[in-house]
Amino acid sequence: MKQVQFAIVGSGVGGLAVAYCLAKKGGKDILLLEQERVLGRHASGQNAGMIRQVIPNESIGRLAQEGALFLRTLPSEWKVTFRRTGSLLLAKGKEREILRRSGSSAEKQGLLLRWFSKREVIRRVPLLSGADFETALFCGTD
Repeated sequence: MKQVQFAIVGSGVGGLAVAYCLAKKGGKDILLLEQERVLGRHASGQNAGMIRQVIPNESIGRLAQEGALFLRTLPSEWKVTFRRTGSLLLAKGKEREILRRSGSSAEKQGLLLRWFSKREVIRRVPLLSGADFETALFCGTD
C-alpha cells in the first residue's frame, strides 16, 4: 500500500478547497477519496449547497465567512462559478435569541445583515404566510 501525506475524504466544495490549498502550499501525495464519479457533484447534507455565514458558534462562523470570501474570489484556474443568492433565516421562541446572538456576532465580524418582521417577510415572500416564525434575518452574501 502506498503512503500518502494527506488523505481527504469527500470531494465537495470543502474537500476540493482543502486539496487545492494543500497543493498550492507544497503538499505532496494528496489522496482525495470520493464515492461519486464526478467531483463536487452533490451538496453537503449540512448546507443544502449553500455557505451560510450566520452560525451560533463564532469560530465556525468565521471559518464559514472565510470560505464564502474564498468562493467569491476563486483562483483564475478554477473553471467554476458560484451564484450568491442570500439566505433568509426564520426563528421563533428560544431560537429568536440564538439567531439574535448569532447575527450580532456576524455583524461584529463585518457581515451586512437585515432583520425583517414576520409581516415584512410575508409581504415579500407570500408563500411563507403559513410558516410558524416570529422574526427573520437576511444575509445577502450567503
